[in-house]
Amino acid sequence: METKNSEAFVKKIQGWLGYKNLKTVEHVGTSGGLAIFWKDNLLVDFLFVDKNIIDMKVCDGVKSWLVSCVYGDLVTSLRPLVWDKIYSFGRSRSEAWFMIGDFYAILSNDEKLGGPVRELSSFIPFQSFLENCDVT
Repeated sequence: METKNSEAFVKKIQGWLGYKNLKTVEHVGTSGGLAIFWKDNLLVDFLFVDKNIIDMKVCDGVKSWLVSCVYGDLVTSLRPLVWDKIYSFGRSRSEAWFMIGDFYAILSNDEKLGGPVRELSSFIPFQSFLENCDVT
């Protein structure tokens, strides 16, 4: 989740919610900041962490899967840089993998409410990223 809060505040929330484990990425100014909570029955191995992505392998003893938590860039021209990072470690994955978060991108006009209709070509970079990661 994007927190927009300090690690100290997020730790208070962790206690309120009753989670034993926490990983944070500090916010920058008034935006960003990532946090993930998990319970003791899961083993979490962090594979990559930065201001936009927390990528991890999660194991519950028998099963394991990969999770990429994404906070895309607010600047349109910088979004492909975030996607490139994800693609760089995701292109060779064969295990179960899911991505969750806000990519600040959509696949079509059907996914938006209000505002002007966007050119179909504006969706191609995000569509291509998902196709390249083999998650479409």
